Amino acid sequence: MQNRLSNIGILTLVCISLLLGGVVLATFTALGSRHRATAESVREDAVWASYQLDREIKKLAVAVRELTEGVTDARRADVILRYDILYSRTSVLTSDHYVRKFGDEAELLRLAQDTRERILKLAPLVDALGPSAEQADRISSLLVELDSLAQVSERLLNVSNLAQSRIRVEDRAALGADYSRLANAMTALIASLALIVTYLGIQLYFIRIARRRFERLSVENADAAKRAEAGARAKSIFLATMSHEIRTPLNGIIGMVDVMRDSVMNAGQRERLGIIGDCSDTLLALIDDILDFSKLESGAVDFEMAPFELGEVCAAVTNVMGQRASQKGIALHVDNPQAIVTTDATRLRQILFNLVGNAVKFTDRGCVKLTCSLDHEDRLRVEVEDTGIGIPPEARDRLFQDFSQLDITINRRYGGTGLGLAICRRLIRALGGDIGVSPREGGGSRFWFTLPVGPVAESKGLRGTEVDAPMDQRFSGRVLVVEDNLVNFTVARELLQRSGLEVDHAPDGAIAIHLLGATHYDLVLMDMQMPVMSGLDATRAIRAQGRTALPIIGLTANAFASDREECMAAGMSDFVAKPINRAKMTGILARWLPGHQSSRETTSDATPDDHLRAGDGGMLIDEAVRGALRREIGADLLDELTRGFWAEATGMASEASKALASGERHGAVRAVHTLKGVAGTLGLTTVEAAAQAAQHAIETDAVFDMAALQTAILRTVLACETEIDGDAATPKRDVIQTIARRSA
Repeated sequence: MQNRLSNIGILTLVCISLLLGGVVLATFTALGSRHRATAESVREDAVWASYQLDREIKKLAVAVRELTEGVTDARRADVILRYDILYSRTSVLTSDHYVRKFGDEAELLRLAQDTRERILKLAPLVDALGPSAEQADRISSLLVELDSLAQVSERLLNVSNLAQSRIRVEDRAALGADYSRLANAMTALIASLALIVTYLGIQLYFIRIARRRFERLSVENADAAKRAEAGARAKSIFLATMSHEIRTPLNGIIGMVDVMRDSVMNAGQRERLGIIGDCSDTLLALIDDILDFSKLESGAVDFEMAPFELGEVCAAVTNVMGQRASQKGIALHVDNPQAIVTTDATRLRQILFNLVGNAVKFTDRGCVKLTCSLDHEDRLRVEVEDTGIGIPPEARDRLFQDFSQLDITINRRYGGTGLGLAICRRLIRALGGDIGVSPREGGGSRFWFTLPVGPVAESKGLRGTEVDAPMDQRFSGRVLVVEDNLVNFTVARELLQRSGLEVDHAPDGAIAIHLLGATHYDLVLMDMQMPVMSGLDATRAIRAQGRTALPIIGLTANAFASDREECMAAGMSDFVAKPINRAKMTGILARWLPGHQSSRETTSDATPDDHLRAGDGGMLIDEAVRGALRREIGADLLDELTRGFWAEATGMASEASKALASGERHGAVRAVHTLKGVAGTLGLTTVEAAAQAAQHAIETDAVFDMAALQTAILRTVLACETEIDGDAATPKRDVIQTIARRSA
């Protein structure tokens, strides 16, 4: 309000200043006109004309009197000339200037008119002058008229002088009044300008204050922006960390549930296992929704626009949702054109899974129908119809709001977070489309959305690379799982062994690099976050060694797109987010081990000791020997002996290597012989066999790589670390690192 009044005040002052400026300009114009009028009256005023007229009359009278002395042609011509001059002066008496100058003086105008008439009457007398004797009378008459005219002209001159004096007094008074008005206007104008300058000074003062306040606010806003950015980064870090920490145990739950489904169990156990699986799937979906919502809210979602088969996406939805629909006894109908469209296939699949999943979840009888169509503007229209519970008209406005559901009973009966449709709306709008809902005739609901998907091309048929591999598909080969968490490794080991693969374990990237240098592997599953050396650094080191053809799959709980980009940039072949189940694992193996598929039949359950077998089918650890030792000497003493053996084994292997390098074969034989005996006593069969092979090679002067002995020790250490429960019997990580360094 104060600013508005100030603006009105300055506007008023400006208007007054402009008005006063106009008054000053008009006053100056009037003064100029008056000065010009005064100058004209000085140069050519009527008083001067009256004076000249009076003088010419007297000159004419003198010339006429000279005729009385004798009429000559020269004197006569002089009289005529004087009369002509006098006659010319009469025009002044009747001019407009004269009338304007003395319009208010009636006597003056009357005298001027009388003088003019008398001058005109002299014309016949002047023309009648001649040499005859009768001219004396005419001259006398002319002199009489001239004397009378002279009296009138003198009176006219006197009246003109008086009038001129009065007019001059009036002009001076008017001029003084004009100057007074000019002074007043100038004073008011100066005062107005002074007020404007004062106001501007005040405004400048407030502007300086406002500028300082703005600068302070800018600094505060910059600090707030930094705090907001820090908060956003902290939020992202928190989400990434929580996603990783939650997905890690969830991976164990889902993986073990998937493994246990093939086990023999009664109906009650299978029902309870199904509840665990459903709850873990729900928890995973909740985590995915929260992550997607967070990324959409922060605008950190990147879209991968590429052409793809529309039928493939619809088929993927049909395969998954068709099973859920069949379990509920409802039908799922899918109608889509065979075409290649261009948009983000992953996000389109996510939207369809959400909408069709909701339709199946809220429909107990009838069917669900998914219909896709393309218009002439290359826009995809998708409709999902169901015969479920329907949506009240008053609830449709809040249906796409965040964390919104129809009512509390829906949440209690069907579950869910209320984020699915909100995520769909944000994704669709980010892709340039729109989404809505409308009632369906006969009950149920109809969800629809449109997306720009141009350019559209003809379909080339489904590509086989996207078809899911059968769950019971078998493979052959050796896989290295690089994972520091034993739960995650156990899940991966079980899934891989059930697929017919041999599995080795490395708890960090450094040990993985060593194992890859000593053993051939067909596939590597690499975690990202590990101690000593991360999965990214290990992958870079492996690629730097020239192993470019080895498939390295990023297997991590980090589910952000930035994590995938980091994995691919480090040189990984693929990326799979935890939790991992048999379907994901089979898909990975089918994609990256196509030449290792096996048709041999094996039992569905792996034996407990499968992970302790060596690559040639022998045992890494002889559990029968170790079991007998536990019974005879006690588990604690066996654990203590085992723990001490790792340092002794690496020391003896290193001693044998140094003895061979210096040419002392007997010392090398003694060291490996001692190692063989101790390993055999503790039931470490692989180490025993490797030491025996080394002893035989040394004794027969055969070529033997001592790194093979170190590798056998390391593999046995890792196998025991996975198998034995409790820190007391688990080899320390520094021992493992020592073995890796000495065998490198």
